[in-house]
Amino acid sequence: MATYRALVKNYLDQRGVKYREPNDHVITVTYTGEKLNEITVIINFDDEEGKAEFYNINIGQFTQEQFAKGLIACNTCNAKYRWVKFYIEDDNHICVRSDAILDTQTCGEECFDMIQLIVGIVDDAYPVFMKTRWA
Repeated sequence: MATYRALVKNYLDQRGVKYREPNDHVITVTYTGEKLNEITVIINFDDEEGKAEFYNINIGQFTQEQFAKGLIACNTCNAKYRWVKFYIEDDNHICVRSDAILDTQTCGEECFDMIQLIVGIVDDAYPVFMKTRWA
């Protein structure tokens, strides 16, 4: 049986979507947004569990002094976008994460749709974080 990663790669190949493969369980897809120049979605596949985790780690960064304001911005975006979770990592980078349970028949389309959804949400939410950071 083909892995979910292989099925998704095949789907992306059929649509001419370029991706990178940093390791045996991960695919990264990079888009250019209207507000954010580079939006990379990382997909980490778990074939044993039949799921995938989608995340982006390069939305921006808050200083330690801005951390509380960054949390408020994350909460604002979390209330607006129910399909993803915004948070701040230990190094104060703004991240977004989501996951999906996969099916071998539809995982290519599902993952592609999730990539498009995350790219749109990150591009839409980016100004919220930058206004908070520079206010």
